[in-house]
Parts: sequence; structure tokens; C-alpha cells
Amino acid sequence: PEALVESALRNIKILEGEEVMYSANSKCQVLRKYFLRISSFFIIIGISVTLATCDSSSSPGPISGDNGGANSNPNEVRMVGQSFSPANTEVQVGTTVTWTNESDLVHTVTSGTPDNQDDLFDSGEVSSGEEFSYTFTQTGTYNYFCIPHAPSMTGSVSVLDADTGY
Repeated sequence: PEALVESALRNIKILEGEEVMYSANSKCQVLRKYFLRISSFFIIIGISVTLATCDSSSSPGPISGDNGGANSNPNEVRMVGQSFSPANTEVQVGTTVTWTNESDLVHTVTSGTPDNQDDLFDSGEVSSGEEFSYTFTQTGTYNYFCIPHAPSMTGSVSVLDADTGY
């Protein structure tokens, strides 16, 4: 291995027009210098590739599992990235909740859980810019999920009695 290192160092220096013999300490310094140059080169390439793949016209959406922040109207749920926003909401009996797809992905709003679809409601595919609405007529907590993005894209609607608040 030492002979390989010495040969590599000699080749590097010959390429630069210098032919010098090195001590063990100076070998380490030269290797460190070239390692830093090569590492810097690959870091710059990596950053360039990353920036080249970014689309400046798109805004970053929340990551999967993030509810994307609170929504001022509990009757409206946004589909952003791979999450519902808000993921959990409370409404009164008789309220119509509308889900709007604000992402570039196709989503569903399907009642139940990924392991137990209960067939109360199912939006089918909701493309970007489209909406799905459902009117809740009984109290209770209704879980829902997105079929293509389960199990991480889930939500619930708690439906309360208008008189009692329960």
C-alpha cells in the first residue's frame, strides 16, 4: 500500500510539473490537500445537480404527515403535498366539508382507515384543483385517508351535536 501511495503522489506531482520525493508527514499533507480538492469538487457537483432539479415555480409543500398548518374554516380541508390540512377538524351535524386538492398529486378522500375502509364515502380520484364534498348527518368521529398515500395521509372529522356540543 505504501508503494501505491508513493506512486500516486509521484504521478500527481509529475502531472503538475513537479517531481519531488516526500517524507511520511509531507505525504499526508499532500494527500489531505488533494482529498480536500476532490471532495470540494464533488460537493459543488452535488449542489449543482440538486439546484438543477429544483423547479422554481413550485412551492415546497409539507412533508408527509405534516398537516400543513391550521385552516381558518373547519368546513374546508386542503390536500397539500401528501397531507390533509387540517388533518383533524370539528364541525356540527349537517355541515358539508369540502376537500380541495392543492397539490400536483392525485388523491382520494376515503372513509375509514387504510386497514378498514368503511364505505361511508369515497371521492374517487381527485386531481389537482378539483374538490370533493360530503355532508355529515350524524355525530361521531369519522376517519378518512388517501388510498395512494396511506398510511401516512390520514385525517378525521369530529361531528358534534349543535345543541350539546358533543
